[in-house]
Amino acid sequence: MNSRLGLTKLHFAPYTKDQIELIIGERLRALPAFGDGAVELAARKIASISGDMRRALQICRRAAEICEEQIARSKINSSKGTAAALDAVASADASADTSHLVTAEHITLAISDLQSSSFIQWLRVRAPRVPFEPLMLAAMMACMKFAVGGAPSAAAAAVGRGGGGGGDDNPVVTLESLLVQASALLDTKGYLSLVASRAGLTAAHFPKPSAADLQRLVQQWADVRLVQLAHVRGEREPRLQLNVLTDDIEHAYLHEPLWDHLRN
Repeated sequence: MNSRLGLTKLHFAPYTKDQIELIIGERLRALPAFGDGAVELAARKIASISGDMRRALQICRRAAEICEEQIARSKINSSKGTAAALDAVASADASADTSHLVTAEHITLAISDLQSSSFIQWLRVRAPRVPFEPLMLAAMMACMKFAVGGAPSAAAAAVGRGGGGGGDDNPVVTLESLLVQASALLDTKGYLSLVASRAGLTAAHFPKPSAADLQRLVQQWADVRLVQLAHVRGEREPRLQLNVLTDDIEHAYLHEPLWDHLRN
């Protein structure tokens, strides 16, 4: 498939469970820090949702941190005296003690921890009262998927590094392309009828969001740093970069019918 710039778009399928497990295993080959079943659980969970390798690595990293924190607490509790406790904290090192391995329990705790992030909770609370937010986020993900090479380097430099823990590598998209994609989803997915039905109305009696409405929504995202906004010299519309992994959005809307309707 060719883009408007004459470049070829490459589409990468989500990683499978076996691929995720293999890649993590290769990275941990020289570090015997994960117990039996831990990596397999992380790979299975991520493959079932998004297949995002970055998210799998993020979960393993968080699980290792949780394991290390537990070791530190254990040493503090078993120490006598303030000086001994401080020495225990300073010497706590999960990688130095192979009897303390990251287990499936640590992986489960890490998944739960990451799923309770402020962004996820913010989106989850807003879903019932901001029905066009899932539409816009689905449009954002579609724009990111079809972005050529992520974004021109000037735009990426203008947006800068995100603050959402994993969004730095997300493609940069224009506001114009986002609004066009949202309009396409609105027209082809019957989304307006579904939203109207939930409000006890028909689509004919439910107001279709204007471009200004959707732009205000994007500004709300920027206000809470869900996205980074930047104006590139010579361009009329700003560019956006999602500050979180798309997996976070999938988690936020895991049981949201409007999201299921958009993604199916």
